[in-house]
Amino acid sequence: MVFKPKKQSLYILFLLLIGVVCLMLFISKCSHGLPAPPFVSDRYVKSGGDTLDVAIEISPLSYRMTGDSVAGLDYEIMNLMAERLGRPVRYHVFSSLKNAVTGLEAGIYDIVISSLPSTESLKNRFRLSEPLYLDYEVLVQKKESSTLKTTPQELADDTVWIADGSPVIERIQNLSQEIGETIHVATLTGCTSEHLIMLVANGSVPRAVVNKGLAVRMHDEFYPELDITTPISFTRFQSWIVSERDPAFADRLDSCLIEFKATDDYQRLLQRY
Repeated sequence: MVFKPKKQSLYILFLLLIGVVCLMLFISKCSHGLPAPPFVSDRYVKSGGDTLDVAIEISPLSYRMTGDSVAGLDYEIMNLMAERLGRPVRYHVFSSLKNAVTGLEAGIYDIVISSLPSTESLKNRFRLSEPLYLDYEVLVQKKESSTLKTTPQELADDTVWIADGSPVIERIQNLSQEIGETIHVATLTGCTSEHLIMLVANGSVPRAVVNKGLAVRMHDEFYPELDITTPISFTRFQSWIVSERDPAFADRLDSCLIEFKATDDYQRLLQRY
């Protein structure tokens, strides 16, 4: 016996098919209308009121999740500053410094926290906070690599990888001039210094330039097979980028940082990290 569907059943199936097609077209249209940059999505809108919107980089030194708790040198300092300022904080973790800076320029963030050297080029572009601690850049590479570099001069006509949007590029350019040879720079879109260390460890890239503080923590906790002994820069102050939309707030933040740096709590915090 051959089953013959009724005309009514065929009509219902046809309507269902039309409905599914319309729904797919609607979803496609909506998805194309979504904003591409994450800093302008609903999740990254300005909090309003007296809440400080702080974009903070995910890294073992700045901001990291350990179980249900959050830790990090910059994170702890920011919390202490918020207490002194009497302001609540909303954190926006990021992996792309470019996006975070764009969000700050758009007025969404009040502060961008990342391990940033206090260079002249950054000072010319942004309002930098009172320096928080000292750090410098090192070359990260595998100890057993056949292309191991032991001095910056050995990078002549070779390539180093840096985090996307990192001001470290300025140091590499200056280093090229110092040794009289070109050092090529490569970046991976959206890649942080932490990601680069991981890529060096798994052999995806041969070497990277990152801050010593981050390199030490990653080396000691996860990747003892990496070499982090070759310095690329001299010791430099590390600062945060602060929005210029409220100069009075930026001044108060600097005053709080100066007062905090004179305390024993500040020294203990540095020793812990």
